[in-house]
Amino acid sequence: MPYPKMKPEVKAEWLKALRSGKYKQTVGSLCRVEAGQLCYCCLGVLCDVRDPTRWSPTPEGFMGRVHYNVPLSGVLSLISTDMFLDMFEVPADVPDKKIWYENELYPIQCILSGKNDSGVWFSEIADWIEANL
Repeated sequence: MPYPKMKPEVKAEWLKALRSGKYKQTVGSLCRVEAGQLCYCCLGVLCDVRDPTRWSPTPEGFMGRVHYNVPLSGVLSLISTDMFLDMFEVPADVPDKKIWYENELYPIQCILSGKNDSGVWFSEIADWIEANL
């Protein structure tokens, strides 16, 4: 079964950022501070290219995480439902976008965070996104 398609402009921007070498990769969080430097997972890179002004530090001692100021999915390594929905071409015949998200888009976030957190490089993740989304 094919994956849903991202909006072309969002996809192009994300792929460019993942392949740019600008972002240092981390695991387990959208963004965190490591050795004084901001580090991102592949989904954190997407957040940053969409709106880099939304980042703010989390309370001290919270594993160096940096919070992205939108309602989160409840998981610190995933993007909020509404934000992720806005990045995809939602079919016109979808009666309930939230259910469509749970069935179609949530698994994509899990695939991507799983690839990222298992050590797959941004360049390889970008290749997967380019081929599948």
